[in-house]
Amino acid sequence: MNGFQLSNTTKIEFGAGILERVGEIVKGYGASRVLLHCDGGDVLGKTGVLGKVRTSLIEAGIFAEEVGGVESNPKLEKAKEAIALCKEKQIDFIVALGGGSTIDSAKCIALGAVYEGDVWDFYGEAPLSMPQRALPVAAVLTLPATGSESNNSSVITKEPDLKRAVDTEFVRPVVAFLDPTVTYTLPAFITAAGVVDMISHIMERYFVRGCGNELTDQLCEAAMRSGIYYGRKVLEEPDNYEIRANLMYLSTITNNGVLAAGRDMDLASHMIEHELSGEFNIVHGAGMAIVIPAWMEYVCREYPEIFIKYATHVWNIPYDFREPESVIPLGIEATRDFYREMGMPEKLHELVPEEKLTDDVLWKLAQRVRRYHKDGTVGSIMRLDTQELFEIMKAVV
Repeated sequence: MNGFQLSNTTKIEFGAGILERVGEIVKGYGASRVLLHCDGGDVLGKTGVLGKVRTSLIEAGIFAEEVGGVESNPKLEKAKEAIALCKEKQIDFIVALGGGSTIDSAKCIALGAVYEGDVWDFYGEAPLSMPQRALPVAAVLTLPATGSESNNSSVITKEPDLKRAVDTEFVRPVVAFLDPTVTYTLPAFITAAGVVDMISHIMERYFVRGCGNELTDQLCEAAMRSGIYYGRKVLEEPDNYEIRANLMYLSTITNNGVLAAGRDMDLASHMIEHELSGEFNIVHGAGMAIVIPAWMEYVCREYPEIFIKYATHVWNIPYDFREPESVIPLGIEATRDFYREMGMPEKLHELVPEEKLTDDVLWKLAQRVRRYHKDGTVGSIMRLDTQELFEIMKAVV
């Protein structure tokens, strides 16, 4: 097991009716002038989330401004619009209402509101500046998927197509409000994409070279099995509280550091998808459903042991004592079957016109994939260079 530091300071307020206490609770964190930041859909109106939060803030005597219109793959320009408003109105606290896109955008705003330069300075492989502080953020989760409600990451897209991240404890939400009832009305496709996203975060922590951390391996396997089980169930019973509650909590667990303790991570599939969704503006979970099986097929022979465990421990495929590696393609195909069952696309051309998927475009995206090794590669199971990333991208088309 690798040495590690584990700190998660986000307080989780979980349960039906918790949104009525948002104002009271954030006031306890010093909020007096709040920016409400929300998405551009009508889910907040249908569920009454926005109205409940507004009312709770008024009852707590808190001033509130609102900036809505956050899109999937949140845009830097929208965040900058809100940053300017925060500075003008002397905002001291951000409340994000939505899923990962809205929460990530709120974190960007929290950084920019207390920074004199361009907030984009903090993002990318070679940031021009490092965050020193941020406004406190609270997350009111309406779409379980990314785990942004309790992690230290913010992903933002600089138009036209550059999607980048910053990781800093300054943006970890101080409190997250999780009411499973607000997710009942989510469209089936968005719910399913969220489930795929959750499981993809677990995979990034699970598919690493041996680190002697069997406990976390088993936690990851249990979390993946739960995502598969409740993912299937939620499409059958979208208004079942227990199903929605388990998925909402799973979203938080997958990406708050617990499943990464004592181990490396393999973020190659995630970085590939970031370039695809940045370029083509596709839903992140759907993009992960396309990328993950292709990535698995490309890298599995580099470290077959973990893929054998995955097939047998997660999908219950019987272990083959004569040819253990024969279960690997069965595990990958089981993954594909699950994504099909969830209504996810199998190939990129299902979401993007084929004429846009030229080799030149894919090569450009492969070159742009965010690298985190000094030798210019990405990945842990297999350290992928530009040519190998390009080959994986061609396989997803």
